[in-house]
Amino acid sequence: MTAIFKPEGPLFRATEHAGGPWSPDMLQGSATTALMTREIERLTNASGFAVRRLTFDLWRPAGLRAFGLETEMLRDGRKAKTIQVRLTDGESEIGRCTALLTAQGSESPADPFLQKFGQRCTAGARHTAAGVCAEMEPLFPERVRAPH
Repeated sequence: MTAIFKPEGPLFRATEHAGGPWSPDMLQGSATTALMTREIERLTNASGFAVRRLTFDLWRPAGLRAFGLETEMLRDGRKAKTIQVRLTDGESEIGRCTALLTAQGSESPADPFLQKFGQRCTAGARHTAAGVCAEMEPLFPERVRAPH
């Protein structure tokens, strides 16, 4: 696998694979958001909370150099948490990711898009960083027919 960033102590150095289409010396937005998302996933992996929403703010262009990540818990509730990750270039903030997390119970919150297609999230299922259920089951198993 080709790395977009390589760890250098507390920093992450962008590789040439993180470069954008406009300039080989500038990062594309997907590279910077991926680094912040990785940090959110690392922080929430064993928390018992699922990521429900990620909001990104990108303020400055980012070059091919080393970046720092600063994290802060904005809300630490029993049912919901909000975490913020800031991408920094020295003293300058390049971008920010704010993540909303919710506790995972025996029933995941209803998703109208999934229910529309006759499926729901399996109790205790894994979720991706974007909060998408990775294990689906039919809402009404008795109505499921085998494919023809």
